[in-house]
Amino acid sequence: IVEMLYDRDTYMSTSDLARPATERDLLEEQLRSNLRGVLRKVLKLDRAVARKLGIHATDLSSLQLLQTSEEPVTPTALARYLGISTGSATAAIDRLEKAGFVRRVRSENDRRGVIIELVKGKPERIQASYRQFQVRFDRLVADFSDDELQVINRFFQGV
Repeated sequence: IVEMLYDRDTYMSTSDLARPATERDLLEEQLRSNLRGVLRKVLKLDRAVARKLGIHATDLSSLQLLQTSEEPVTPTALARYLGISTGSATAAIDRLEKAGFVRRVRSENDRRGVIIELVKGKPERIQASYRQFQVRFDRLVADFSDDELQVINRFFQGV
């Protein structure tokens, strides 16, 4: 996605760059610019929430996986999700455990395996940190029809 947003030449041939911009080209460029802006805002929001919770931004991403995963989360799965080494994932788990957000439990299926679980009550604290954003989001999407929301969702599912 980053390449798509920042490297326009990758998606346009040399002949495309030489021709005058069409209305479609301008709309696509505006969309790329808007997406870059959204990404910056999300990263800024996540950094602010992480600071408020007293954790690293990487640790917040770990918590987000733990909140949304339908499968038990292992250190290896966390490392893959974050795109970091298993050693770095272990360090993140250590920090989160020390901060009281997660605990390690033995896997029921594999005695050697470890599962990372959220500590009871912590998901609510995380959600509370996003409450102001959620209110603003709710106001924003209230202005869109169901059909418009379906189009937006279809776009983001393809990204």
